[in-house]
Amino acid sequence: MDECFKRLPEVFDVLLDPSKSVVDDTCIEKFLSWLKELISVSDTRTRLLQKSAGVSTFLQKIASTNCEAETLAFGLRLTGVLCQHSDALDDLGNGADQTGDALPQTAFQKAKEGEYWEDAAVRCAWFQGVNAMVTNTGTLGILTKIGAVDSAFLCLDDKSMFVTSAAQDFLVAFILMSHKSDSKAGNTEDCSMTREQRVGSVKDLKSDFDTKVWEDDCEGRKVVKNDLVSSEENKSVTNKTTSDMKTYSSFMKRLKETLVQNDAHAEEQNTLSLIVSILQLIRKLFEADYSIACAIAKETDLVSCCQGLIGREDGAAMDDHVVELFAFWMHRKERSTDTCTWLKTDILNQMVSAFVMSGRFRSALKLAECLYCHHPSNQLLDVIVLPFIAIWGDEASSNTVVVPEALKQQLSSKSPCVNLLCQSVHAIREVLSQDVSFEDSSMIQTIEYISHLLSLCSTDNPSRVPTTLARNAIGSSRLTRAILDLTLVLSMKPCLLGAAMTGISEILVKIVDNPQSECVVVSKALDVIVSHLHEYMKSQQDDNYDVTAPSVKRPRLTTSEVPQSVNQFLSGKFASVLHKRSYDSRWEVRDSVVAFFDKVLAKQMGDRLLTDWMIENQLYKLAWEKLTDAESYVRATAVQTLCQISTCDVLWNEFLSNSQLSQEKVVAEIIGVLLHDEEAFPRRAAAKAILSWFTGHSEIRMYVLKQHSCKRHHQKETCSERNDIPSDEAILDEANETAEKTVYEAMVHASKDWDFEVKLLTLGFWKSVVDHFLPDNRINEVNTSDKKLTAAELPSCDQIWHGLLEMWSTGGLTCLKEAMDDCDRLVAEKACRIVLNLKDRLQADDNFNTDPETKNKNFKELAAFVSHVLTSDLTSILAEKTKSIDVYEENPLSLLEDILSCEATNAENILDCY
Repeated sequence: MDECFKRLPEVFDVLLDPSKSVVDDTCIEKFLSWLKELISVSDTRTRLLQKSAGVSTFLQKIASTNCEAETLAFGLRLTGVLCQHSDALDDLGNGADQTGDALPQTAFQKAKEGEYWEDAAVRCAWFQGVNAMVTNTGTLGILTKIGAVDSAFLCLDDKSMFVTSAAQDFLVAFILMSHKSDSKAGNTEDCSMTREQRVGSVKDLKSDFDTKVWEDDCEGRKVVKNDLVSSEENKSVTNKTTSDMKTYSSFMKRLKETLVQNDAHAEEQNTLSLIVSILQLIRKLFEADYSIACAIAKETDLVSCCQGLIGREDGAAMDDHVVELFAFWMHRKERSTDTCTWLKTDILNQMVSAFVMSGRFRSALKLAECLYCHHPSNQLLDVIVLPFIAIWGDEASSNTVVVPEALKQQLSSKSPCVNLLCQSVHAIREVLSQDVSFEDSSMIQTIEYISHLLSLCSTDNPSRVPTTLARNAIGSSRLTRAILDLTLVLSMKPCLLGAAMTGISEILVKIVDNPQSECVVVSKALDVIVSHLHEYMKSQQDDNYDVTAPSVKRPRLTTSEVPQSVNQFLSGKFASVLHKRSYDSRWEVRDSVVAFFDKVLAKQMGDRLLTDWMIENQLYKLAWEKLTDAESYVRATAVQTLCQISTCDVLWNEFLSNSQLSQEKVVAEIIGVLLHDEEAFPRRAAAKAILSWFTGHSEIRMYVLKQHSCKRHHQKETCSERNDIPSDEAILDEANETAEKTVYEAMVHASKDWDFEVKLLTLGFWKSVVDHFLPDNRINEVNTSDKKLTAAELPSCDQIWHGLLEMWSTGGLTCLKEAMDDCDRLVAEKACRIVLNLKDRLQADDNFNTDPETKNKNFKELAAFVSHVLTSDLTSILAEKTKSIDVYEENPLSLLEDILSCEATNAENILDCY
């Protein structure tokens, strides 16, 4: 850190030198972040403010001399951070200029002069600086002198969205500070009290809204012509008179006047953009402090303003902001009882009706959706389904809702028609997702509309078109996707679907069967089918029925007992459709079909109805066939599905028998994918499958253990005939030369894979191997009181060394040792954790002897490894591996050196570093 402080003056000199430029502006951001951390600590803050650090000198130079706009922006932000702390503010205040003004005041006033203020980066940094300052009440006098509130209000409609956002953030902080200061002064009245009651509650502020003279700058913005504060005003600020509260009062007055200026004679575009910005500001207030925001909304008569905007012809641009503000208010859970004094549900209902009457149906749908989620009513539901009723025409005669002509006119064009229908579908999905109470009859009628609309938009040649407006929905993939998302939610609510699911199931089968269906549409349709099957089979499960038990089989239901929709999905016809789609020319469709079996098996493992359907139609073969697909994603999904099939004993045994495959052949095929596939996704799936089999499939685990044991025994016998007793490493090397590899040998090979996720999965496999050969006996699994095992209960030293020797023979311990130095940090970290866990197990066993009596050649390297594990400080190594890769956090010196190594001229830095 001392070296960093020594280099700081050089860094500030570089920032001040116009002939030098820092290429990577992220260095400046990180430099400022590092300075913020130092400033937040009292000791380092005091050290920074010493002359030797160069901070004070740098700030004095940017306030008194010409510098680059970027340097000034950096200085303003740094000044704001320093002024958050009273001791730093005092130090900077002592460095007054020739006029007697404090250093922060001089710097911020300079930024508003000449060409500096025309730079958006300077304006943005200016507001970020004063935003930081406002947290310290000692800076209020400076904020008044530089006209912070006035400038922020004028920049609410700035051409730069970043400046506008920064100005909004400052005003939010200013309002919060004003109210909190009012509260600290003992004023517990409502925030909407009169201005006379507010006098004296906030100190060190002086408004000059009424005394300043305004003029237009080159970009048409309002700026202060006479920015000097009279000596009388300075005296007033110093003496902290009650007139200082006028800043907040004048600000609120101007805020309210701007909001109510929504008549036809107002300045059109300027007023509209300013109102939008104010609505965004109030939204940020709601996020920061809900109760204060409600008070501001009441004081500024926000509701009347928004109602007035609905009636304006040019106010449609602000509909989204109005709706977003009220939607955020409704979604807030922390609403106190007194907040309803400024906004009532009846008013929002009136606003929904006003949106409908003015032809702004998109805003009406959004507001109705948000309001329905909190205050359900049939009136709001009618608004949400209004586009459906218009599309269906006379067939929706049971509904008494009158469709406005303006809506019919909008629905007569294809794009607006699809947009409004999608928004209605989305609104219904949100309502159903939040479990809002509603009348079943009304929602069932709505679902019928959805079912008919799905049949209309999912094909290019519908059998029936109810109205001319409905033609615009034909063949719309976007609308189809939206309805399928809604149907997925509905599939989890069988009581609502009822008879409508029969018609929907027919449409879903047609969507999957249609070769013209989009890939995403097919995938979503299959997801709906999976969800529907899951919900049905879950409802049929008996409380005492264990679907994972292979010996327990529930009697299969007859066709008449199964719903028609389920029969359609678990039929030979749909199985044929899936077979056909599995050979689609588009890999996305093939992948969706294979993934369908993976998902359905994962949710309904062992269900008799499902397994019989797959066996009868030999659908399990699809996973095996797709192991050689041309697309890597399909191959990966096939491996995953094959692993999922193995979890159902009935289906797995039928697959092996009917396909004339052995379990060993399947494992060898997956090993082939792990070793030879050129893409990472299939290799990851293969490594995950092998890990899953070793930990969760007893037969395959026994095969893996036996396979290694037999091959090792065979290698030893071969070598003994040559009178040579090889080491385990030599056995592994010789085995690697053979064509057929064991699972252990394949995982050793995969431990050096170039894909880090494959390596992580192999480490998980080796962790399972360690658990198998050397169980963690530190805690008695039978006794849940965490009582340690006695010496008699612990394994003997010979048993421990035997387990270690078995692990060493697999090559797993060598892989763990090498992985600790892997170039991928996550791999090295996981390997360290596994080895550290192994060390803890060995040290916790009192029977373990690090120097066994048996002196065999095979023990030499193993003993060296064990000695290395026991003597190494693995905790420190792990701590080093888990360190953040952000070197600037631990060593900011490299950051400073990057800044100092900038090029000598700006002309050479024209190439963007990004």
